[in-house]
Amino acid sequence: MRVTRMDDLKLPKMRMIEQRLNVLPPVNVPEEIDREWNRLINSLVLSSGLKVAVAVGSRGIADLCTVVRLIIQKLKEAKMKKFIIILMAGLAVLALMGNSEASSKDTFSVMTFNIRVGVGVVKLGTPPNKLKKSPKILDSIAKAIKFVDPDVLGLQEVQGKKQAKKLAKALNMNYVYKRHGSNKYTSWWGVAILSKYNIIESKNYTVYSGGYMPWRARTLIESTIDIKGKKIAFFNAHFRHQGNALKKQPKYIMKKISKSKNPLILLGDLNMLSDDPRFKPIKGKLKDSCEAVKNKNSDFIKANGTYLSPNDPKYANRRIDYIFYDPKFFRVIDVGLLNKKYWNTSDHIGYFSRIELM
Repeated sequence: MRVTRMDDLKLPKMRMIEQRLNVLPPVNVPEEIDREWNRLINSLVLSSGLKVAVAVGSRGIADLCTVVRLIIQKLKEAKMKKFIIILMAGLAVLALMGNSEASSKDTFSVMTFNIRVGVGVVKLGTPPNKLKKSPKILDSIAKAIKFVDPDVLGLQEVQGKKQAKKLAKALNMNYVYKRHGSNKYTSWWGVAILSKYNIIESKNYTVYSGGYMPWRARTLIESTIDIKGKKIAFFNAHFRHQGNALKKQPKYIMKKISKSKNPLILLGDLNMLSDDPRFKPIKGKLKDSCEAVKNKNSDFIKANGTYLSPNDPKYANRRIDYIFYDPKFFRVIDVGLLNKKYWNTSDHIGYFSRIELM
């Protein structure tokens, strides 16, 4: 039949049919990954050091980058060392993979975390020295840190060398611990630096604030770490916030930091808000990593803060944990906080930066 006009075309009778699809409830991605991993792990043949290929190719999956990152994290926890990421359908996932071997060779990640002597969020507002005998949750803290998988980690409020050593062992990292002074008031706790890389040497400096009184002493720890053939000095500090301590401590530590012959990074719980004028000695030479990038992560950190205690309204939900860097030697690629499911591991939220060597 030859049709010259649409009017000449005879169509069969048709009827409109409406299709309704059931809308599934939202999925908790981390919980689903945990459930599936636990279901499959016994049937997988995995041995430490294996190279693993991860194929990424499904369009239409919500939170795809989160799914891939969590799977990579599970493989790392199973001691897999190398990852080949196979991208399909033009997915730009590599840049979001965090600390995988597929990332740039010139980048590394740094994290600072005040662990509140390992007790989690019990008795919020209670001074740390009154929590020494409280039950510890170091396994949960280690799991939280593994989720970020930092190359270098600065810890504050560490209850002794044994606690630092236990976390270092759980994370398979080198470590150095220094206590706050040598007297009964301060020697029970301190600061630590953990590293996947070789710690070449470490020094510590006693930071006095408000007179040479032993109970006011804090320790600044300096560790020189060989990262991919370059020596980098990491300084970890935990400032006292009582009295006029915050006026003196930044000046003192910058005198020590300025003597470093290596590119340097300062991290720690500095107990000051980001707009505090007492930051001037530090900000005059170093740059705040969270201010260095402008994206959703940095906006969230600035809005949410790194401190959770509701009993301290001045600092609650404000940013008091920092990573500062020398812009002559480094560039910040991204910043972030611990996943919310780990916010019960301390009254501080672990903060991290991904940094590029220039």
